[in-house]
Amino acid sequence: MLDPQHAQKVCPGLNGVFFPMIVSDGQIIGTWKRTIKKNTLMMTHEPFKSESMAEAFQVAAQRYGKFLGLPVLFN
Repeated sequence: MLDPQHAQKVCPGLNGVFFPMIVSDGQIIGTWKRTIKKNTLMMTHEPFKSESMAEAFQVAAQRYGKFLGLPVLFN
């Protein structure tokens, strides 16, 4: 599920506290963060590989924003 070289990116300090993960085809391929400021959802993602999954991430983030009832901005 997770390439060991990315373990610190998912669980810094290996202390059991995990960042939200992006999963594709059963593999953890990146992390994401959200911040809510002034009734706006700010979304950021960090893919592990250079290939970008930006479009798929934006679609999912828009669905998440709709669920929260907030407009979405991307960093």
